[in-house]
Amino acid sequence: MLLKTLACTSVLPLAFCFNSIAFAGAPSTEETTDAISKWGGKVWSASTLDAEGKIDTLSLYITMPLIKGVPAMSMTMESVIVPLTDVAKEQTFFDHVSLNWNSMGHEPLMIYGKPHFDIHFFHPSVEAIAALDCSAHSEISADLVAPGYALPPDLAAVGACVPHMGIHAAPVSDFAPQFSFEESFIYGYYESDLIFFEPMITQKFFTDHKEVTKTLNNPASFNLIPQAKPMAYSVTYDEGADLYKITFSDFRMAEEPRTTID
Repeated sequence: MLLKTLACTSVLPLAFCFNSIAFAGAPSTEETTDAISKWGGKVWSASTLDAEGKIDTLSLYITMPLIKGVPAMSMTMESVIVPLTDVAKEQTFFDHVSLNWNSMGHEPLMIYGKPHFDIHFFHPSVEAIAALDCSAHSEISADLVAPGYALPPDLAAVGACVPHMGIHAAPVSDFAPQFSFEESFIYGYYESDLIFFEPMITQKFFTDHKEVTKTLNNPASFNLIPQAKPMAYSVTYDEGADLYKITFSDFRMAEEPRTTID
């Protein structure tokens, strides 16, 4: 995989020189994958390391032209696969990102019926996800489910498992009468394993330039996974570069303490 170190001497347009201009105080170098052109804009991933060479942040960059350029009335979900940097794949729980656009939302429509992006950070490979056909119906252990989350009530029901994705656990608070969907965070499972993290974000959240930062409420059993996993998540807008940065941070190995988010 081709990696680049971004700086304002890069061949990229000035608006993409975010390391030295847009994010003051950020590391001076950042490993990034090649930008992918899609829906009139661009998307790519990037990672930074701390002084010890350990993963510090894993980010997905999405330009506003892409967010605004998605099809307005597509009857099917549209997707683009975004590779991760080699160091992110080597050190973290994640293998790749699938950026999905749902112009008409998806089930349950009363909750998630708004036009939105599903942003799957998958642990299995692209090939493994492509082969996931929902034929397995292994029971998912309760200790895999994060506090405050719920799985579909009948995992054997048609639609409980989504082919090429898996089974989704959503925050119980999303089903409260007062909930109005703008941004949510989903955990995904298959064959008794946790296989993805998924920010779900409406197009309007992005076009309104909203932001969010939160501590992840990861399931207790996730602490046993050998790769580094994130404890924090943020969605931030860079006005100068006109792009969004979706970032996982505070990566921890098993039994390491959590960093407090102010």
